[in-house]
Amino acid sequence: MVRKKMLIWYLLLFCLPVKAQYNFPGKVVSSASEGESLGSASITILPDDTYLVSHSWSGNVAKTTLLQSTDKGETWEERTNLTGIKGGTLFLHQNMLYMMGVSANDGNIIIMRSADSGYSWTIPSNAANGLLFTGEYNTNAVPFAIYNGRIWRSYDAVNMGITIISASVTSDLLNASSWEKSNEISFNQSWVNAYNPLWSNGNVLVNKENNLIVLAGVSTIQGQSDSLEFQGGALGIPRHELSAIINVSNNNTELNFDPCTSFIHFPGAHAKSTIRYDQVTGKYWSIVNKITEIYSETNFDYSPIHQRNVLMLVSSHDLIHWTEKAVIVSWNRGERLTSQDRFAFQDVDWQFDGNDIIAVSRTAWYSSTSYKDANYITFHRIKDYGSKEMYPLPEDLAISEIDESMFSESAMLLGWSMNAPDTQGNETELGAKIVDTNIQPSILIRGDGLNPDNFTRSFFSRFKYIGSSVNTKEYALNNNSYFQFTVNAKENVIAALDTLKFKLRSGSNGPYFYRWFYSVNNGFTFKELGTADGNINYAAALPGGIVQQPLVLTGENKLKYVPYGIPVIFRLYVWGATNQNTSTISIGRSDAGTTPSVVLSLIGRTQVQTTLPVNNVISFKGEKALSGVKLIWQTSSAKADTRFEVFHSIDNGKYNLITSVSNGISSTYHYTDQNAVSGINYYKLSQIDISGRAIEYGPVIIPFNIRDEFLMSAYSSATNEGISLAIYSPFVEIGRLTISDITGRILFNQALKTEKGYAQLQLTGNFSKGKLYVVSFRSNKIFNSIKFINQ
Repeated sequence: MVRKKMLIWYLLLFCLPVKAQYNFPGKVVSSASEGESLGSASITILPDDTYLVSHSWSGNVAKTTLLQSTDKGETWEERTNLTGIKGGTLFLHQNMLYMMGVSANDGNIIIMRSADSGYSWTIPSNAANGLLFTGEYNTNAVPFAIYNGRIWRSYDAVNMGITIISASVTSDLLNASSWEKSNEISFNQSWVNAYNPLWSNGNVLVNKENNLIVLAGVSTIQGQSDSLEFQGGALGIPRHELSAIINVSNNNTELNFDPCTSFIHFPGAHAKSTIRYDQVTGKYWSIVNKITEIYSETNFDYSPIHQRNVLMLVSSHDLIHWTEKAVIVSWNRGERLTSQDRFAFQDVDWQFDGNDIIAVSRTAWYSSTSYKDANYITFHRIKDYGSKEMYPLPEDLAISEIDESMFSESAMLLGWSMNAPDTQGNETELGAKIVDTNIQPSILIRGDGLNPDNFTRSFFSRFKYIGSSVNTKEYALNNNSYFQFTVNAKENVIAALDTLKFKLRSGSNGPYFYRWFYSVNNGFTFKELGTADGNINYAAALPGGIVQQPLVLTGENKLKYVPYGIPVIFRLYVWGATNQNTSTISIGRSDAGTTPSVVLSLIGRTQVQTTLPVNNVISFKGEKALSGVKLIWQTSSAKADTRFEVFHSIDNGKYNLITSVSNGISSTYHYTDQNAVSGINYYKLSQIDISGRAIEYGPVIIPFNIRDEFLMSAYSSATNEGISLAIYSPFVEIGRLTISDITGRILFNQALKTEKGYAQLQLTGNFSKGKLYVVSFRSNKIFNSIKFINQ
């Protein structure tokens, strides 16, 4: 629960590495106790500049908590609790504060009013006092629109239809007679090839043609017989990024939708989002959950829709064409997530606040069950949103906030040694004898495909099943022929897992093979370690077993930085046994004696979280200038403890140092590269502190076009799969983009409309690392082709 005036963990979310600090993503507004989870959140700014946030609680109880911040979101305290309302949206209207939501899950549409800035509220007990429509409705925090003298918003009907309601801006909003409701329009499942497609999260908006519309997301889970690509009116739009423009006609009382013409591509359509129009920039803005990789998956638990770990700022000039502006925060970006992952930033509501955007997220940060059960409401600020750029991407939280030099020296984090008579071999579990002070105790266990048996100074097993059809790797995986232990860092500790060392003893008739796996989502999915299956050799002359080749873990990103709250499960699968009597397997034996040898150990390093000051780079940008390319970067403060080095590349591969800049009394720095090439220029910035440690930013990508010609450059994507394409076009052109391998086999073929100027594209596909590809763009006016090695 929320503590009064609690001090909040803090994280700057834009390219901000923090020395020796593993921080929380945002500032905590509210938190849930064990077994609870938090529902939809809403934010508004009161006339006295107080930030006010409301949030529901998950489950069937209609309860809402309101919290306030009087210091621009730095600290939060509880203002009041309400019952009988959930999914509410806070809004100010004619100097009064309102909250509009539902009375329960599948409940009535209700509205409440506060005359004292949210301390006390009316009770929607009847049609004259806030009970607007009875029925079965649901909602999250969604924005309102003012249009033709009326106030508008949407609701979801229990039959999965969508409806809008409106009232005169001068009417009594608590009186049900002031409100009118449109028809309910349901989603016809024949419109798209998906499993049970449904409307979700309607935003009522006024478009640039001054027409009232509803922009609604569409749930498009891939069914068992569905192709990844959409058919019909949604053709060409990526799955899970499908939204729709629902028109409002007949004097703004009737919803209608044309499935042939009204589907649009909206990043993050699979999750709730708030869209608002900004008079200053003349654009519509939203904060969405961006899926970094869309892939074919018909098993719901593994669908890309579970990726809610990347928040992205997007904008549009017309509500139809959306531009990805900046990644706000990400955690494990690029990973394929499942329904069992326990982290998410989702259901964001937000407001403009001068040049900034302030937002609240329903955040799951290693919640007890899954990402859907959010245990925090977090506050985020996007500074100077109008100038945000997609590149350089901020580092993933899993990487950016760790200072390698602050880790301890490499040491044994866990170790098992087995001496007689303490270890007989047939124990059902065996605790680690050596446990690092920053690691929680761990036990070694078996899967139920292995049976314990006696053999001193080892963890000994016989196979539950033996036979030619059951001694395969597949059988071992499906029937739990494994040893297992779990690594848990202590609170306020990060662990870096480096090496597994182990000793195995096989019987004379196997098993002959093994493979280590690990899981970071409580065993829901496992990933293989190493490059190949291991061989277990039987040696009669070595009755104590054979020390195996150590397994290096440093190539696994998820094992480089393991914080408190993320258990890592290691499993050793074994197979190839052929004889019920002589096929045995044990971890160990330890050597006899008073000091038995360690036969299973995990080597790694730990870091206890501390906070150290650092002069961080908060932005790195570039722009064309008359004499070349002008680079600009800003730091969070002015401190003379670092220097900067600027690097240039023409292919995002080899970078050359072009200048070094001292860090002095300024917090803003400029450098103009007068030797920029005609083409695509890539720049990186390295910040080096007094100890010699370097932090890299970029690349910044700038087309410098002396002859104003069509330019194209390709480079490896930041994610594991796909490539990035930079294009400069001197004019609008429609053509076709293809990518082929060196054999001429076409791997990507898609129509492309280039706008005048610079554009950045992220292309997904089966582009293997280290292979050469040919990227071509062909139109009536242009043919441009480049070769590219996916590094």
